Amino acid sequence: MTRTSTLTRWVPRLIMGLACLHTLFGLFVLPASLDPNPLAGIVADGFVNAIGGNVDREVTFWFLATGIMLFIVGHLTHWVIRQTGRIPALVGWWTLGFAVPSLVLLPGSPFWLVLALGILALVAARRDDRAAVALATTS
Repeated sequence: MTRTSTLTRWVPRLIMGLACLHTLFGLFVLPASLDPNPLAGIVADGFVNAIGGNVDREVTFWFLATGIMLFIVGHLTHWVIRQTGRIPALVGWWTLGFAVPSLVLLPGSPFWLVLALGILALVAARRDDRAAVALATTS
């Protein structure tokens, strides 16, 4: 494994941290704020086809699904960094591609955090590219 920058190591951790917050919100805060509790209703209905048509259940499901997918992206990014010593710029571009349309639709939402993560990922990727070029030219 090659030596990686502090920012490069922190980007996947921040993505996974945001994923955990998103999932915890979807598990505890959101269901507690809705009446009746959508998670309890899903469990009571036996999970199979227990969401369709109920907006509260749909919102809760998408909160949880998005949190899980963010965690997968963060974990995969961490794995790639451990394998290559660099963060792919695509992580930043994909994250921005998710954040920008989301912010257009919901400007008052916390998608600003996702936007910040995308920018951080692009900065880290650019630094990694510059370090790789500098290493190659000094060898």
